[in-house]
Amino acid sequence: MKKIFFLVSAAGCVALNACSTDPVGELEPTVPEPLGTHTLTARTPRTAETRTHLGPQEGAFSPVLWSTDDRIAVVTDRGSLCQYVLTGGENTEDGTFTVSGTPTAEGASSLEAYYPYSAYSAGKLTIPGAQTYAEGSFSPETNPMYARTTGDEIGTLEFTHVAGVINIRLTDDGTGRKVKSIRLVSTDKTLSGAGTLAEGPDGGRIIVFDGGGNEAMQHVDEAGAPAASDAQSGSEITLTCPEPVTLDAETPTDFLFVVPAQTYPAGTLSFRITDDADQTVTKALSKQLVVGRAKIVDFTAIAIPKVVVAGSADDVSDAIKKAASSPEEAPEVVQVGSKVESDAEVTIPKAFAESAALTVEVPQVAANAQLTFKESSAADETAALPERVSIVTDTETAKRLVIDMPNTTVTVNGKYTEMTASTAENTLYVEENAEVGKLTLKKGNAKIYGTVREIVRESGYDGRIVGCIGTQAGLERILAQQEQFDCIVIEKDVTGLDGKGGTLSKPLEIAADAEVANLTIAPTSEAEATHPIVVSGDGVKALFDNVLLVCNTAKSYGISCTGADPDITLRNSEIKALGTDCRGVSVLNNDLTSTESRITIDGTSIHSNETAIGSRDYTEEEIAYFKSRVKDGNYYPRGIAVGNNGGTVRIDIRNGSAVEGFFYAVNIAGITTPVIVNAENSRLDGRAALNVHGKECVFDIEGSELIGRNYFTGPTEDFAAIVLDSAVATAGSNAVTVTDSEIRSYNSPQTATNHQFSADLRSKNNTLRLLGATKLVEANTPQPARMNFLVMNRDDSNTVEVAPSVTVEGREGAHALPVTLWDGATVTEPMSGTVRNDGTEWFCYEIYEASDLAWIAREANAGRLAEGAGVLFCNDIDLGNHEWTPIGYTSLTNPNDTEANYTAKGHLFSGCVFGNGHTVRNVRIDLTTPARGLFGQVYGTDDKPAAIDDLHVENVAIEGEGKWTGGLAGYVRNVSRISNCSIKEVAIACGEGANTYGSGGLFGYFGNNSGEVLIEKCSSENVAFTGKSGWNNGGLIGKFYSGKTVKVTIRDCQPSKGYFRTVFAKGQTIGGITPYYAPDGYNNSWFIGNITNTKGFDLVIERIADNSANWTETDAATGAELTQEALSAFYKAPYISIYDNYKNTAVGTDSGTITIDGVRVHPAAAE
Repeated sequence: MKKIFFLVSAAGCVALNACSTDPVGELEPTVPEPLGTHTLTARTPRTAETRTHLGPQEGAFSPVLWSTDDRIAVVTDRGSLCQYVLTGGENTEDGTFTVSGTPTAEGASSLEAYYPYSAYSAGKLTIPGAQTYAEGSFSPETNPMYARTTGDEIGTLEFTHVAGVINIRLTDDGTGRKVKSIRLVSTDKTLSGAGTLAEGPDGGRIIVFDGGGNEAMQHVDEAGAPAASDAQSGSEITLTCPEPVTLDAETPTDFLFVVPAQTYPAGTLSFRITDDADQTVTKALSKQLVVGRAKIVDFTAIAIPKVVVAGSADDVSDAIKKAASSPEEAPEVVQVGSKVESDAEVTIPKAFAESAALTVEVPQVAANAQLTFKESSAADETAALPERVSIVTDTETAKRLVIDMPNTTVTVNGKYTEMTASTAENTLYVEENAEVGKLTLKKGNAKIYGTVREIVRESGYDGRIVGCIGTQAGLERILAQQEQFDCIVIEKDVTGLDGKGGTLSKPLEIAADAEVANLTIAPTSEAEATHPIVVSGDGVKALFDNVLLVCNTAKSYGISCTGADPDITLRNSEIKALGTDCRGVSVLNNDLTSTESRITIDGTSIHSNETAIGSRDYTEEEIAYFKSRVKDGNYYPRGIAVGNNGGTVRIDIRNGSAVEGFFYAVNIAGITTPVIVNAENSRLDGRAALNVHGKECVFDIEGSELIGRNYFTGPTEDFAAIVLDSAVATAGSNAVTVTDSEIRSYNSPQTATNHQFSADLRSKNNTLRLLGATKLVEANTPQPARMNFLVMNRDDSNTVEVAPSVTVEGREGAHALPVTLWDGATVTEPMSGTVRNDGTEWFCYEIYEASDLAWIAREANAGRLAEGAGVLFCNDIDLGNHEWTPIGYTSLTNPNDTEANYTAKGHLFSGCVFGNGHTVRNVRIDLTTPARGLFGQVYGTDDKPAAIDDLHVENVAIEGEGKWTGGLAGYVRNVSRISNCSIKEVAIACGEGANTYGSGGLFGYFGNNSGEVLIEKCSSENVAFTGKSGWNNGGLIGKFYSGKTVKVTIRDCQPSKGYFRTVFAKGQTIGGITPYYAPDGYNNSWFIGNITNTKGFDLVIERIADNSANWTETDAATGAELTQEALSAFYKAPYISIYDNYKNTAVGTDSGTITIDGVRVHPAAAE
């Protein structure tokens, strides 16, 4: 016989290549035959992490060892059935088997082997219905195994297990009880008999039954007659102890059953343990049990409950009190020893410890007798009632049951014509095998697993009636009776539920692992937020295959995950989110207890229309429906939504899945735990395919479509297929990779402020990678595509990588990212929007590309730019040293033309300049004209002064001649503020004439008609005036001209950092003017070149860095440099070369003042 020990853990398995087994031959009776000479080597399987074994445990493995006289059946490819017997390797894993008699397997090309020989017949192996207890193992020749070999390995057999093991671990209460036998009974599955071998879930072979091979033992009573109470059993295995086995109170005793590797639904397995006094206790398994091939399922040690026998139903109370010397000694099971012939009453005394449970077994009740259970009200009973009471009666005779236990949870098994129940709020349970004709409920909730044909709610009943699904039969009952229930619940693990095309009209709550197929769930309730499925349990793993979920009310979710760590798969399914503000799948764990949640969308369509539309543009009717899905402006419909969740969330979307018609196809709310989304061969379609407010989220999109639909009008409606939003402060540091996919944007109706990008990066520190054959498409919707670029990056901290293989389809010449380096010729109309600044709204063009800025110059210089239209820089711009025409250029060729001619209204730029901290580089101007610079002029209107903020300009080269020249702007008038602007590396050629004057590094001429002006936090660095004729030029500002009532404050500025270089022509007459030294000459200064006409003009200067030492002035004739002492004499007041050449020196209301760091320097006190 083979040694009887074999243990595999729930984690272990043995790999097996797929192969076929055809029934070959019949097993002949075992007759001793002379041994032949042909031998085979056979190895038993070993598996990891086992807990008992025959041989010594070796690390994670426990060996199965061969025993004397072990025999295997060998079937050759010739169809021969051979018997081989162990002749070597006893008590080892590697045995040598020699053929016994004829035929022999010698010369065969392939072999299939079966163990034991006695269990094989015509391609089948048997799991016996009668098994024998063996200490620490299963009984001899009980565990079947299979091997196949071919080719060079023909002589070696590697056996694998084809069944599993259930291990019942029992302890005792210390009284030394002895187990005589244990019956394992299933009401749903075949447990024993001859079965064929088929491929199991792990790829290995398992025994399966064809329906006719059940060899379960017949149940008989003590007289040998068939036991009616067991007639419903599908099959059983009886494990008999050759000698009663004494249990220990501390160390569990293992009782092992070899069983088919399959899933046993909740409530269908029970163990009936009989002791040496023939007293039987039943333990039912309330949860689903999965037994894998080559696995042992160990049950936590079960203590055989303390049992008392009551002579009759009326004696139950006395029997309990007699046995309970203290509440802790109260029995757990009471068995009524005689048949209840007529109406009887069972009283449950107050004799128990807190939270105790009691089972009352009444095995025989006469038909139509009434059995009443009630709680004791005796004053002398001072202990507690049991918290839970289970009532077990026979399933054959129909009787009446009255439950009057308003403080107790009651579970019922048995068959009843009528049942009246009053229980605690925490529920009456009608178990799977119970059958009730009419159930009248007075108090307490009810959970119905079994058959209840009619439910009556007594007047005043306010409990909740729940239909519970634990088996396939239970699902079918629920579908037929669902109108009786308030909702449907799965709270015990269950697999293989098949709705067979049926429809649930009530919501389904899932609190345990479940597999559901071929079912429609479409709640008919009109209440808001009626979700078809709510996954409420923690750690629930659920598979929905070919299910249809219909959301009919506002704010309802197809699947709402409220428990921690859900693992949900939708396969070949559909969600119709037809109500307003609906969601397809929502992961929302408000307790923040999750560590990892998983959502898998596999071959599934989630859509907000009655039928899916696809990736085409919507019709007007479809657009109207799409927009109508938004009922509450803060509660947009979402296909897959994640919010307020603890731990990581993983979302897999694959195999042709589609999420469409939602405001956001995938929405990640403002959470700080990472979300990982993988989409493959799928379509995400909404106003945004991905809308992300999260932090450190990762998106990997491959071979898919991302579609964004901007069907919402302004005033400013920029959106995108991918939006990495910044509405939440913590948002950012997300990573999106799109490979071999299409990102399509629909934008209708188009407006000046309505844009739909492929991607819009609004938050910080994100990474976007567009790889492979990815295509960015701006569709004609129905207007022609108009956008120059399709990826919007709003923050320099973001990284955007676009592979050369990525293509763009839309406007001719469109590209993925803005082209910030100008080619010197391209002009593109920029996008526009509204900017609110200091309480005032400004219409601005958004400058993303150098060609956008070129368009602004062209339109302004042609007089076509609207009055007050400004610019908002959204990128750094590189003009590439191509020749630049200043913005606000009037084509005047006289470098000293009059201001009246220059400021002709048709050629002004009169809006604000919002730099957003960006830089314009490599500006080259070669013009002889007044007012030169990046901006020729910025001339705000009298009623709406402009502003210049946060713009930096680097590397400016200006040739030719002309007054009022500056690196940023030449002529500035009617502005309220210039702040946070800078200029760096500026070279201004003064020419040979005397016409380059009133110029500065930052701007040349400044004048306001009225009001107050603030110039702050501005700087110039490395500014040089070259040539012979520069005069009245400044390192920061060239010329102030007023003559109006204006107050100007300049503070916290840094003029002439690095170097400031100027030239002068001493003693020469240039353009009719002979330069001369301060205090009354036309000279230069490292800060302000000239202040003219201070009448009504007040200048306040504060906290200006003294960089005068950086100034050098050169005699254009001799090349000599003036000393610092000579330079300091150039200005009467510090920082300023000359002021008020109109000689307005009188102190009075019409005379301006100049104050530097709190000290008035003009007019002087003596004046």
